[in-house]
Amino acid sequence: MRGLTWVGGGADRFSDELAHVRRNLQQALGEAVESVTARVRQLGGHAPAPPPLQTQVAVAGVRPGSFTGINPARLEHLIADLRRAGEGLTQAGSRLYGELNAICVPAEPGQRVGKTGEWAGTQVTDLTRRLDSIRRTGPNLPFNAAMTGYGLFGDHAPDPANAAKVLGWAQAGNKDAFTELLRIQERGTSPGLAARVNIWWLTLDENTRAALLASNPAGIGRLNGIPSGVRDTANRTVLAQRKDAARQALNDILSRRPEGWKEQAEEQSRILKRIGQVERGLAAGGTNGRPAALLLAFDPGGPVGRAVISYGNPDTAEHVVAYVPGLSTNLDGAAGDFQRAWKLLDRTQPYSKSVASIAWLGYDAPQLSADVLIKGKSVAADDVADRGALILAAFADGLKATHRGDGDSHMTVLGHSYGSLVTGKAAVLRPGSFADRLIFVGSPGVGVGHAAELRIAPKNVWVGEALFDPVADLGRFGEDPGKVEFGARPFPVEPGPLSSAHSSYWDQNSTSLRTMAKIVTNHEDLADFPVHDPSAR
Repeated sequence: MRGLTWVGGGADRFSDELAHVRRNLQQALGEAVESVTARVRQLGGHAPAPPPLQTQVAVAGVRPGSFTGINPARLEHLIADLRRAGEGLTQAGSRLYGELNAICVPAEPGQRVGKTGEWAGTQVTDLTRRLDSIRRTGPNLPFNAAMTGYGLFGDHAPDPANAAKVLGWAQAGNKDAFTELLRIQERGTSPGLAARVNIWWLTLDENTRAALLASNPAGIGRLNGIPSGVRDTANRTVLAQRKDAARQALNDILSRRPEGWKEQAEEQSRILKRIGQVERGLAAGGTNGRPAALLLAFDPGGPVGRAVISYGNPDTAEHVVAYVPGLSTNLDGAAGDFQRAWKLLDRTQPYSKSVASIAWLGYDAPQLSADVLIKGKSVAADDVADRGALILAAFADGLKATHRGDGDSHMTVLGHSYGSLVTGKAAVLRPGSFADRLIFVGSPGVGVGHAAELRIAPKNVWVGEALFDPVADLGRFGEDPGKVEFGARPFPVEPGPLSSAHSSYWDQNSTSLRTMAKIVTNHEDLADFPVHDPSAR
């Protein structure tokens, strides 16, 4: 950055435009001089050569998508230079146009010089607005990649999903805009969406934020890129609203008993049960020395319900781990999944006091039921994982966009059972940016044949397999991650009874739980290594 005005986030485009404008200006002046020269020669005189043009504007572009930063002081000098150039060229263009007309030669070069001045004036207005944004946000909005790329120079950044336009609609209070944003988000194919959302939210004024939060808490609560504390507030509002609505609906159904009332009552009772599970999961935060829990997503409807609870704030934590569960995961029986997240958090305390542990029940996991063999629902197929991976990848985008700690967070994603397949597919969707560490436990396969195909260094891919875990050796979705050939790093798991082996990885005081805590906190140098080779079974 030293000596440069800005790098990335429109620097390439500005540099190209500046070069084009300079060429046009040089050409216009050259044509004007040639016309004047021809006229002067008719009169027996001599005309000078066109003057050389110089610029001290310093910009530098980088590879696509890598927005680096802005030097506010040099940007201020650039604006001042452009202002002087704009004023001078506008006046010069008008004067040149008149003088060329006066001697009966083509005056069009004068117009082009004037338009160059107009271009400079437009840039002054645009860059001044962006510089004002820098000064207005101050220390509470650091100039990370998203701020530079989308907040200040978003007009230049790629936007295949037209998210900037939809965010404008959302800002104006259009509720359909949130539906569209969530549709784009769940599609998972716009890695920059969460960063755009984050900067859009942070640059809104307080009144607009409050109005949006009050009018559409469901949209705000589910949208990746919104700060975690805001999402928690929004989702708790939705939880309270859904709880009141379900209670009222259930009382009405029981009092009137319309046709089909039993099925209707069961549905409302199911929603209330799911809400109760989430409330108890949230209550586990803020106890026994744990940080408060944040509700990052919530929807008690649908086939299984969805909820994402973070024990600790991922926006400020130094270490973040997201646990992705597998087969039969649903809100009706989510207590164990929430417990796994806070048990892992508890175990990290000797190694770090800055950890956020997330239970990510954010996709429609396959269920063991009569329709388990139906495509789209079967655990024997990976199409459910394909959809879940898109949602998980978008969630990881959001965690990166909202982080506001002193440095980058250390991100680990922990996939269990079928959740390991979802995790593996998500890692492939975001090569090199999904996570710093991957942990797979009780995995039937992660969708690839070798750890390197996950687009992360194999040394950062860890695998735990309980001796009698019937799922861990299936290798149903690619190579068995526990085999040496897969290339991951194994860690020890104590053998246990067959009946509980698949869930034994979180057993209290177990080697596996302790080792996962060390990996999560970047203490893998202290991690325990196996005394046996899992692939030898």
